[in-house]
Amino acid sequence: MAVRNVSSISQFTMAGPVVKTPTDAEIEAPATSSGEASFPLKARTWILSHKRTAALVAALAVVGTVLGAVTVEHTLFTNKASQSATSLSGVCYDSYDAANMEKHFGLIKQKFNGVRTYQTKLGNKNMAAAAGEAGLKIAAGAWLRNGNDWKGDVQAAIDAHKKYSNVLAIYVGNEDLMNGIKAGDIIGNIATAKGMVQSAGVNIQVGTVQTDGDFLANPELVNACDTIGVNIYPFFGASEDSWKTPVKDLTARWNAITNKYGNKNPRLTETGWPSGGGNNGAHVSSYENAKSYFESYSNWARSSGGDASFYFMFHDNPGKGGFESQFGISDSN
Repeated sequence: MAVRNVSSISQFTMAGPVVKTPTDAEIEAPATSSGEASFPLKARTWILSHKRTAALVAALAVVGTVLGAVTVEHTLFTNKASQSATSLSGVCYDSYDAANMEKHFGLIKQKFNGVRTYQTKLGNKNMAAAAGEAGLKIAAGAWLRNGNDWKGDVQAAIDAHKKYSNVLAIYVGNEDLMNGIKAGDIIGNIATAKGMVQSAGVNIQVGTVQTDGDFLANPELVNACDTIGVNIYPFFGASEDSWKTPVKDLTARWNAITNKYGNKNPRLTETGWPSGGGNNGAHVSSYENAKSYFESYSNWARSSGGDASFYFMFHDNPGKGGFESQFGISDSN
């Protein structure tokens, strides 16, 4: 994780995947005067930090899906309502446990209808094809760092789309501007990916995923994209709303993106709140606050976040430290 200087709306950080990625640096968040979050704390009926299975913990009505209760040794929070919406509900997937990817995608399909990955070709596995087999749409990632074969990721997405027609977009890179890659280099990679898609004769939008502040500061990068994926985390925000009413911070920052780049089919590709592992200034990581934010996000995403939005993260990642390891809505196993 690295410190980001973003727009005047907020300053925040967030990490990407673990597979083939380095351990991110410790965050250096500014201290604030308050250590308490002001939004309501609910009863411990939604299993987060006390998760005991790899099933999805919350039976919540998330954008366009009907969610039933999932039994995991405890009574779970349930939302009875069937939601009708035009948006696609999705969750981010960290491929550190790729051996169980097919099982995980089956679980994801029970609660969501889309998944976002950071790579697409993982060894001999095609993650987009696995998503297609599970009946999931995918925002397919092409990982630019650590010498990864990102063109192999693009090709895997193309191959899967020819069979399953399930690739929403190919996102070349994730938060690379804040990790030392220049906008011009990403633009060149996007052009290469677009050429591969065109040569294959498939219709897939190509773009990149960056933070909201980095997009606002780099319009030339946005111009190179068919679509943009935007990562927004109130947990790392600087505004008072970011800890008092986090969804207001999310809304303000999302609106700044859509007001400037609404013609680029923006999608919210990451947002989340950790269930433990330490605080970030006034932003308190706790079971109750994670539950509250997920509920607020779920309501928000019915009408915001683009035609598909993705919550971070499907499962906890024990390979990361502190609160970064506890963004999952299911257990690490």
